[in-house]
Amino acid sequence: MNNAAILEGEHTSILQVDSELMQQTLLTNTIGPLLVAQAFHPLLMKSKGGRIINVSSGAGSLSEMGTYAPAYSISKTALNAVTVQLAAQLKNLAVNSVCPGWVRTDMGGPGAPLSLQQGADTIVWLATEAPKSLTGKFLRDRKIVTW
Repeated sequence: MNNAAILEGEHTSILQVDSELMQQTLLTNTIGPLLVAQAFHPLLMKSKGGRIINVSSGAGSLSEMGTYAPAYSISKTALNAVTVQLAAQLKNLAVNSVCPGWVRTDMGGPGAPLSLQQGADTIVWLATEAPKSLTGKFLRDRKIVTW
């Protein structure tokens, strides 16, 4: 599971987002998970149908995107694209991205409505029970969502 994320500049306009913040966010939230997949690729190819799960966000869904946290949102959209590319390339693996929802974590804060267990539900399901044929998708609450 690739669960890398930084979220800064939440209330910054896309017209004013700092280029260094954008680069750091893309490096952490998008390129980092890609590099992990590339590094583990040889081991995953030896497995009998391994799985890659990228933790994304509803903020990365083009159909839901607004003005919230431009660097974060764009990086998670790009992570969903990395997911589709990996799924197309790695035919013997299931590769998906997931939106865990707004979870009570350091990032989500104490006011988030979901517990850690609720946020992890789809991730655990993808890792253990989901059909291996389910690949290249973006999921929330065990359901495919458009992005």
